Amino acid sequence: MAGLAPQPPRVSRRLPSLIGAAFLLALGATVCSRPAPKVGPVPPAVESLEGYASWRLVRDGAASRSRFSFVLVLPDRGVIEITDPLNRAVSRLFLDRQTAFLVFPGKKAYWRAERTEVMTRLLGFDINPAELAALLTGREPGLEGWALETDAQGRTAGGRRDGLTFLVQEYFEASRVPRTLVFAVGDGRGTLRVARLGFNQPLREEALHPGFLDDDRYREVGWPEIEKWLNNEN
Repeated sequence: MAGLAPQPPRVSRRLPSLIGAAFLLALGATVCSRPAPKVGPVPPAVESLEGYASWRLVRDGAASRSRFSFVLVLPDRGVIEITDPLNRAVSRLFLDRQTAFLVFPGKKAYWRAERTEVMTRLLGFDINPAELAALLTGREPGLEGWALETDAQGRTAGGRRDGLTFLVQEYFEASRVPRTLVFAVGDGRGTLRVARLGFNQPLREEALHPGFLDDDRYREVGWPEIEKWLNNEN
């Protein structure tokens, strides 16, 4: 009506809560959604493989979980990047023949030791890149020191070596490639679950090079300090 002042638009008191609910739904969709498991065709000759996986270790009554990406170059090199829930690098493990470096970029520190010691400290057992590649591809070459078992379809289903056993719990759909492997040694048990796996991709050589060794900001530390950091993270 004439003579009445225009009224300001009304703002619903529910708007903040609605925005918050929408944000939580969007966040939930982002967190809950996971890329579908995927494995590329396994070539006749595997020279390298890369992918994403998760690892759950139960040892000495304690459990730890981690997610990581990896690149393995046969026969004895590789790099494994462990990430946090926000996909930020927490640590990197460089495998360079018989030597391994466990690097903590955020702390500008690294531990250098023989590969066998590093893998045993972290996993509870030793495994080399060639063995790991063979397990991930479901092929026997590279597992000559193992007593292997096969299933009714002729796929590698399990094996044992020096007190260490593994069991294939799940395969990728319509594939001989394992998706979930369970390892056991002593009272320790580890579950490796592969999300994506590709073969013979173009590689950047610098990605395999421990470039931090040329960075004066990094310091070398021993296992006791590394163990303390790992326990704090878990």
